[in-house]
Amino acid sequence: MTTTAHDEVQLGAQGRLVIPAKLRKALGLKPGDRLIARQEDDRLVLEKAGAIERRLRALFACGWRNLTSVRKTATCQPCAGG
Repeated sequence: MTTTAHDEVQLGAQGRLVIPAKLRKALGLKPGDRLIARQEDDRLVLEKAGAIERRLRALFACGWRNLTSVRKTATCQPCAGG
C-alpha cells in the first residue's frame, strides 16, 4: 500500500525549500541526508539517494541483458514475469 502525505511549501528568495517537519519525520529524513531532485513532467520529485541506489542494484541484479521497459520503468524480464 502506498502512503501519501502532502503539505504546501514556499520557494524562498534563494531558491530554497523547507521540507515540513511532519514529512521529514514520516520519511525518516535527518540533517545531512542526500536527496536527488529530478523533474517528471511538471513535477519536482525528491528521492533519497539510498532508495535510488537500492532500486538500481535490484534492477541490475539479473544482468543488463534481461532489462525491458514496463510502464516507463526499467524492469528485469524474469522479475517482471517475462
